[in-house]
Amino acid sequence: MVEEAKRIPNVVGYIVKPVNEDEILPAVEIGLSCFFRMKNLEKEREKYKDGLEARKIIEKAKGLLMQKYGWSEDFAYKKLRRLSMDQRKPMKEVAEAIIYTDFL
Repeated sequence: MVEEAKRIPNVVGYIVKPVNEDEILPAVEIGLSCFFRMKNLEKEREKYKDGLEARKIIEKAKGLLMQKYGWSEDFAYKKLRRLSMDQRKPMKEVAEAIIYTDFL
């Protein structure tokens, strides 16, 4: 049974019968602690994934601006940032709009 439990994802503990009160509470606390730690790691991973996706979109829009107008990388980035601030929208949204309108 222990070998089977090892193969199940996210198993953090294993209790064998007969169980006494002194063993169950620490096992539950450890299990809950591991569960919350995993949830926090999942949230953090999602945040970094979203940031990386936004960065890729911004880089693509910046490249389009550089190609279309002959701007330097730094100037194209500053233009994107300025548009973002002026429109009070995230840079990702502004970059998506630039990419979308370039393909129309």
